[in-house]
Amino acid sequence: MKNLFVLNGGLNSGKTQTIQQLLQDFSSDNLSNLRISGYIQKGVCDKQANQKIGYDLIVLPNVKKQYNLARLLSNEVKHLPSKKERLLRHPRTRYSFNNDTFQIARQLLKKRIGETDLWFFDEIGKLELLEDGHYQIITEILRREKNLPSSYLITSRKDFIEKICKSFDFPKNVSYFDLTGQRSSIVDFKNSILNKINTR
Repeated sequence: MKNLFVLNGGLNSGKTQTIQQLLQDFSSDNLSNLRISGYIQKGVCDKQANQKIGYDLIVLPNVKKQYNLARLLSNEVKHLPSKKERLLRHPRTRYSFNNDTFQIARQLLKKRIGETDLWFFDEIGKLELLEDGHYQIITEILRREKNLPSSYLITSRKDFIEKICKSFDFPKNVSYFDLTGQRSSIVDFKNSILNKINTR
């Protein structure tokens, strides 16, 4: 059975760290037969300013290679937008995105279509809801794998989850893990994923 696993939380709640931990756990649990593809968007921080200044992209399954995805525009470095402002603004008015990185990701992920058990899409957000960013490759993967038993693990902010489920043709069998509420442990979430994809 196809499954959608949703890891949601607020800004800087640890979504990417959690998905990296899950990936590491899967790798260390003798699951070499579990074929994982997708992408992780890792935050880049200015340690002196104690501020996130952008994102690098990791295209799975190669966790060692990172690509420059986005950096804060110079006039945004000292500006801390409110939650309301972040929801209203287009991401490209705050960050300079490397479109070559999006293209590289598309090319690499296309090669994994039909060869993947579990897709990781880290941080589907406003850019994708505006049919920008990773929108094109995600929709292509979903379309071409519609009749395959692949499952999907996505992360997003809580504000976007409902819109994402309406905008993308993800499986309707959905399991949620809320980092804000922490109603269940990461171990429980990991086991739930493994149980469902191993019994499809």
